[in-house]
Amino acid sequence: MSRAFLIPALLASTVAFSMSPAQAAPESGAKFGDWTINCETVGEGDKAQQICNLNQTFAAGEPPRPLLRVAVTYLPDGDKPYLVMTMPLGMALPPGVQLQIDAGDKQVIPVNTCLRDGCRAGGAMADDMIAALKAGAKLNVSFADINLKAVTIPVSLSGFTAGLASLK
Repeated sequence: MSRAFLIPALLASTVAFSMSPAQAAPESGAKFGDWTINCETVGEGDKAQQICNLNQTFAAGEPPRPLLRVAVTYLPDGDKPYLVMTMPLGMALPPGVQLQIDAGDKQVIPVNTCLRDGCRAGGAMADDMIAALKAGAKLNVSFADINLKAVTIPVSLSGFTAGLASLK
């Protein structure tokens, strides 16, 4: 895995889901296969900015608790998409997050930070990662719970290509 995939600490802030105000924003709630666009306006007046991302959220338990959120966005003035995965608090941090597209090689991504809404991992996506996600059918995201038991969540890639294109 190339260093280009590692996420800077700044990405953990709300900038993680930003896009340039000059870009035409897709409609919030739009569906692309199994992916959904989420947009919101942050800031006021001339500093208001439309924030959009392409995402899937997975929950488990009764009542359902968020288990994984996978989101892709473009940073302001950025030309590469960013991947941000949010896992629940209480996960084991040292193993990081393991990604596998279809039957491809497994890649380990370190967890960058834990905030009130969960622990985050991800970063700028290398060209080979983008191409694999566009061509793939499933992204397996694995992380360890507090007992070091692996939790693997299959993320459908149906609609990923069209959804990503809508963010540009």
